[in-house]
Amino acid sequence: MAFGKYPERTVIVSLGTFKTFSDIVGQHVIRISNAVKSRQALSDRLRNAGCAVLTEGRSDWHNEGDFDAAVHDPDIPKDKKYVPLKLFRREAKFDRGATYTRKIWIQLRNETDHSLELRHPKWKPIPSGLHANVLSGTMQIKIGGSWCPEKIGVDRLHLPAGELCKLWAEPSEEYPIEQVQRQCQSEAPLGFLEIRVNDAEVDVAV
Repeated sequence: MAFGKYPERTVIVSLGTFKTFSDIVGQHVIRISNAVKSRQALSDRLRNAGCAVLTEGRSDWHNEGDFDAAVHDPDIPKDKKYVPLKLFRREAKFDRGATYTRKIWIQLRNETDHSLELRHPKWKPIPSGLHANVLSGTMQIKIGGSWCPEKIGVDRLHLPAGELCKLWAEPSEEYPIEQVQRQCQSEAPLGFLEIRVNDAEVDVAV
């Protein structure tokens, strides 16, 4: 309502992960975090909206408060570490004409406010999930409305803040494709994707 009535005087700020709603699609949303770059973006936007922002000659606002500590992913128990990537979508596909006929396509989103280097993805099964194999060189990044590189993937990429990448895993032959599709459409976890993010090994729930 505020944005509809006063678009030039309204600042939209996001903290953590949220589900996009149609009213703000296409609008500039500032992702707030502890990073100085993020704080500066909010300061600039407030100033553009006509607020009396006084930051000249001051630096305490670069580190006062802890935005990151206020974020807790409900999918991660409180005793677990924060995961910079999160599952955005998963889908099973079957193509008789492809070299690899059975694929589970996995889309991931960068949940941080900085670029991440991704490499060496591997599949980690769980008791109630599926056994699968992630081949090298299947990662793609979404640029605009296209996945790049087209048709083929790479074994490492840099994923900008808030952007999507995808890769695929080949499920074991022991599972009928109908079962794989059914499990992908459910909310039950299939396994973990172990992936090298910058200099650390990270497990992403799939």
